Amino acid sequence: MFLFSTGILLTVFKMKNETSLSEENENKPTQKEYTNKGLINSSRSFITRPQTSSNYYTVAKETKHVSVEPRFSEKHFINSQFKHQELKNPASTDWIQVRKGLCLYSAFWDDRKNVKNSPFIRIFGIFLQFLTIKEKEEYFYGLTCLLRSDGSVFPGVATMYNMDDPYDKNLYVVITCSPYNETSTVPKNVSIFYHNSSHALNWMPVTSFPGKSLRSKGRIAACVKPLYGPFTDKDLLAQFLAYYTIIGIDHFYIYNNLSSTEVSEVISNVKDKGVSITIIPWIIPYQPQITIQPTRFLERTMLQDCYYRRMFHYEYVMNVDVDEFIVLKQHSSIQLMLKTLSSSGRFGYFTFSEVRFCLQLPSYSNIIPNLTRSDQTAVSKLVSLAKVIRTPYNKAWWWRKYIVKPEMVEYFGVHFVTKRLPGLKLLDVSPEIALMHHYRSKLCDYKSEKNVYDPFLPKTYWKKMLRYLRDWGVLQ
Repeated sequence: MFLFSTGILLTVFKMKNETSLSEENENKPTQKEYTNKGLINSSRSFITRPQTSSNYYTVAKETKHVSVEPRFSEKHFINSQFKHQELKNPASTDWIQVRKGLCLYSAFWDDRKNVKNSPFIRIFGIFLQFLTIKEKEEYFYGLTCLLRSDGSVFPGVATMYNMDDPYDKNLYVVITCSPYNETSTVPKNVSIFYHNSSHALNWMPVTSFPGKSLRSKGRIAACVKPLYGPFTDKDLLAQFLAYYTIIGIDHFYIYNNLSSTEVSEVISNVKDKGVSITIIPWIIPYQPQITIQPTRFLERTMLQDCYYRRMFHYEYVMNVDVDEFIVLKQHSSIQLMLKTLSSSGRFGYFTFSEVRFCLQLPSYSNIIPNLTRSDQTAVSKLVSLAKVIRTPYNKAWWWRKYIVKPEMVEYFGVHFVTKRLPGLKLLDVSPEIALMHHYRSKLCDYKSEKNVYDPFLPKTYWKKMLRYLRDWGVLQ
């Protein structure tokens, strides 16, 4: 335990990933390690005391106990304790810069009973540049937080988690803010800042989970990977939306980073036809120190935001890209499949194996017999219907996507859950029940003699998909 005189009591932990949980690194973890080990294995604690006495803080040397008056006048508290200005009305989906190179995106009040040390605010963000270990150390010092509700301000304990992962290049940030004392008041805003900083107070809105009376049973949402600009493949996006609408997805949450006008028009047309879609801005804030491109390295933060936003609103949430189709082999809807699978062993977490349909291979328009010329032309233009040569089934567990009950998870990964709560049971779904079709050109051995002819998707879904696409104006 160390003492620093920065003028406010704070506790900062630096916590590292126990298993590294890298999904696409050279030394992939075994499934046993992934299943049995936790996310974090070490911590360090720092406490700083006020330089002078204060009416708001009392520190007992013997017990290290901190007592804080429960409520303060917001204006008085901020002006007397922190020499910051206040910025008004930040947008709920705007990035907030806490410090040069560190931005936060969203905050959630986590009051789940099965989460250790709850309730607290869980905040997700990114580092805007690759950092050395020494550079990153500096971000763990001097961090603090304030909570606000109905004009009253509460001091809190800020905790930064070091989510080290070679897959994410150390860009993924998690911060929590815990009230000093137990409280039944749910905060509406939180401000994370460095105590000696001259930055203004940026109040982030805090999202609370809905009440248990909300009917989420049987509802399924899809979190869609950011459409990084300039994303122009409107036909692929339309196929994706058509297929998942057919099998029963209730709502799509699409994170958008400068997609093309044509893509935006398709989404607008699809929404006008009754498909439930929410577009969430995902514009990475530009600062001169940025040394990265907006790539998949930021996908971890997007996934935390999406799953936490949907928690208790939907029974299940899935994570997919627009070129990934979880194809049902034995069930007419995804709800029916999950209901059947969960009833066999009370499972709440399902993974699906991936096979790749190589875009370099020829398209086929004669898969379905007796098509009209118009239908045949349409089928030949759609990769999900025209590509029928794929890689063989691979048991490698890290090349998967998943569907999960989000309230049973603390942290979400790209291909698997990285920290689940006790009681969440995993089922690897058999390829005879469902298989994820991935349409891509990279990491695809299109010359392999082991490739498999698989026309299941076009033969099963072509008619409904063409009907949707024509109704949406994608096909003539």
